[in-house]
Amino acid sequence: MNGLFRIIKFNSTMLISLFFIISVQSCANHSPKNVTFSEKKTSPLKLYDQIKNTYTIVPRDRIEILTPVKKKNESVLALNNSLAFELIDNELYSRQEIEVNPYGEIYLPLIGKIKISSLTVTEANKLLLDSYKKIYKKPRVFLKVTKYTGYDQKNKVAIMGEVIHPGIYFFQHNTSILKTLSMAGGHKNTAELKSIIVIKNGHTKTPQYIKINFQDILNGFAMKKNIQLSAGDIVYVPKSYIAKIDNFVDLFMARIRPAAQTYLDFYYAINARATTPILSP
Repeated sequence: MNGLFRIIKFNSTMLISLFFIISVQSCANHSPKNVTFSEKKTSPLKLYDQIKNTYTIVPRDRIEILTPVKKKNESVLALNNSLAFELIDNELYSRQEIEVNPYGEIYLPLIGKIKISSLTVTEANKLLLDSYKKIYKKPRVFLKVTKYTGYDQKNKVAIMGEVIHPGIYFFQHNTSILKTLSMAGGHKNTAELKSIIVIKNGHTKTPQYIKINFQDILNGFAMKKNIQLSAGDIVYVPKSYIAKIDNFVDLFMARIRPAAQTYLDFYYAINARATTPILSP
């Protein structure tokens, strides 16, 4: 698969507990295409989007597509009223979520079946755009993956703290901290990026703690700091600067790691009872 992730969202009770714990601290068989960040002033959101667009689509992924339509009634009948409509520059577009079938195909009104598996998000978007150009003069197409099925349950990392979607992520191969945060939706405005903590081998009795100035990575100054993560690692994005890592270690050992492990134990216990693999939360 692609080294990118699938998120397992925390239930509401666990989220409340984790956010409480974190607030105390405030004193991802296909290889992803290479992405280079040469512009030092590229915004974080653009970097995160670039990373996510290198994901290679596989069967059973779920995607959201915004496509042009000719007539509202025609499209509604075609998809059994499953569309949402919106106007963009006085042009009518439909927004829909579609699951890629086992053959790697999706069905779209006016286009029919089209295979998008084995393509990156960027490549799939271009394929759809070229298809709609046969119908419209200047169409626009927007595609994003909303559920990733390219994952390996043996490889997991926890993303905690000031990120958009904290939780447990599964990935196929070792991957970087930048890719990890991109799949978690990026960081919040309240994040202190100059002291992100990476806990290597966080599930063991002797984890290794690494403090990273993630702001330098986003600015393109220190891509060497974009370290590789592996199974069992934990990434913590704080709300305030962590001056002494020893203080964080005490908090992590006492509260954060047990809470994360409790959730993981619960999740795997539920999965063990299932007769078929659970592909979505």
